[in-house]
Amino acid sequence: MFGMAANCGGLVGAQIFRSDDKPYYHRGWTIIASFASLSLVLVTILIAQYALSNKWKKGLASDKSQFESSDTGKADEESVNLEIETFGKRRKYNY
Repeated sequence: MFGMAANCGGLVGAQIFRSDDKPYYHRGWTIIASFASLSLVLVTILIAQYALSNKWKKGLASDKSQFESSDTGKADEESVNLEIETFGKRRKYNY
């Protein structure tokens, strides 16, 4: 699998860094910088989404404490159902 990824890197590199753009490869480095900037923006969005999702999940977990029974001190075995929508897809999680 690693060999396949290395070969794909060579194919992509040959398309981005073309011989007609020698010796400074302005077009190639512009494409690479664009991809790096896009990935930075997407990672920032993903981190924010995870932080909000964890904050929401923590709020639901604190609401679960109302199900504690007075004689055992432990939470009931009821699970918390979460529905999270990311990029137009709804996913269900049970905690």
